[in-house]
Amino acid sequence: MTRLSPIGWIGSSKTCSSSAPEKNPTTFSVRSPMARTPCGANAGTTASDPGPTPASSSPTNATPSLAEATSALHEEVGPARTTVAAIAERAGVSRPTVYAQFPDNRWLFAACGARFDELHPSPRIDDLSLEQALVRLYEHYAENRRTLGHIDRDARTLPALEEVMRPVHEYLDAVAAQHAEALGGDSRTVIRLALEFTTWERLDGEGLSPAAAASLMARVARCAARG
Repeated sequence: MTRLSPIGWIGSSKTCSSSAPEKNPTTFSVRSPMARTPCGANAGTTASDPGPTPASSSPTNATPSLAEATSALHEEVGPARTTVAAIAERAGVSRPTVYAQFPDNRWLFAACGARFDELHPSPRIDDLSLEQALVRLYEHYAENRRTLGHIDRDARTLPALEEVMRPVHEYLDAVAAQHAEALGGDSRTVIRLALEFTTWERLDGEGLSPAAAASLMARVARCAARG
């Protein structure tokens, strides 16, 4: 998990207005949750059936066409519906070639995560207030809504996917804790909720822009901090 640097006190206003300035905003370097976004396949690619030893020494050195094919399938149908056969067909290779590069889902997760981060760089939110950080994060969510939506859905039914996502959730826990320490009160739960993709998704469905959604959630967090 990315190490978070110490943060200062944020704001001292007794109101819940979004116009209240925040002093010494939270400082930390963030790789978006999607920096570790996993990509995987079903239909035979399991830990209990690891297949051949991978030809590459690292999953990030896998054949680009395979990572690209898997990433595209994840955007289209999601991890749960992505099969080795579909990856092979999309990449124009044989199934044994896929197994040689990716003996199990963990290798696919690493290769696809690296590919996604290359195409969709994670937002940096260091030296930003909570509201500014949420704007950056929500914009990233909006730009990658389809893939992220599939990941969120499938992580609920795929234990391997849920396990790979655990560090992301732990990282968001740490981010929320740091902001909550600065705000004080009972703000941690609200901040943690604000960082979730599904929270942005619901607010987007209500017609809020990333900026409007971030402003709303930052105000709610400040109100929670002040009781």
